[in-house]
Amino acid sequence: MKEADVSDVEIWRPVDRFEDCYMVSSHGRVRSLDRRIPFKNGFTRIRKGVAIRLQTLRNGYEMVALWRDGVREVALVHRLVAAAFIPNPACLPEVNHRDFDRKNNRSDNLEWMTHAGNCRYSESAGRADGGRRSLLHRAAFNPKMARRLNLAQVLDIRAAYVAGETQVSIAARFGINQGYVSKVVRGECWDLSPCIKQTPKGVPA
Repeated sequence: MKEADVSDVEIWRPVDRFEDCYMVSSHGRVRSLDRRIPFKNGFTRIRKGVAIRLQTLRNGYEMVALWRDGVREVALVHRLVAAAFIPNPACLPEVNHRDFDRKNNRSDNLEWMTHAGNCRYSESAGRADGGRRSLLHRAAFNPKMARRLNLAQVLDIRAAYVAGETQVSIAARFGINQGYVSKVVRGECWDLSPCIKQTPKGVPA
């Protein structure tokens, strides 16, 4: 009998910081867990877990909205997969798609990298820098502040804002001030025009 390819076996693990609510799979899928919903009258009911619909950003990355205690957060799917399945002892900041397909979020297609390593990977494959290098250095108003965040974090911030998370919540999550978040979503600290064709609905122009 032919043995199954290990990469074809889908494995589920808890989502970091949402361990009691969601799981992410080695194939890049996200699902909610069964949970008990309490009512004021003392009764409870079980809400069955379901597969979570992923949304695709204009730059090609997939994101998902996660809820807990009435608060919504959004996250990039490839980063959820990497955090759950790929060790990162060196605390590298970026996740690279080996095949350059931003929708292929299987764990065997991802790897943690430095930004410089990510650029070199693209160049070695004949893809130049895909506009990423210039993007990372085009802080329109305050270069010192812009260097505090990498590209993935900026995309996560903009996606979170579009999904309805408040700037105060985003600022607390990333350890930056609310004024800086406002500049990021308005494009005043980061010029994302090379990878976002138009301003997403809900983000100030």
